[in-house]
Amino acid sequence: MPVERGRLAGPPHGRAGRGAGALRARGRDRRARALGALDALQGQAVRVEAPAGVVEGVAAGIDAGGALRVRTAAGERCFVAGEATLRAAP
Repeated sequence: MPVERGRLAGPPHGRAGRGAGALRARGRDRRARALGALDALQGQAVRVEAPAGVVEGVAAGIDAGGALRVRTAAGERCFVAGEATLRAAP
């Protein structure tokens, strides 16, 4: 009779489970820093044409998940899909 891996091994517990989570978090942080160093849009006025509509603001970097962060008049928004273009500063 087949047994599901999760039922056999169970969820990670104790230090091993916390250690694995910390390693994943450090990996995301490193990726975000590496992407940030290559981000040519950061601090630039941008226009983002996203599936939900068009947004204008200032590029604020890339988050740990790889989304473009944009500061707008309504607050910060993150985009994982769409087209970002530079626009003339006001």
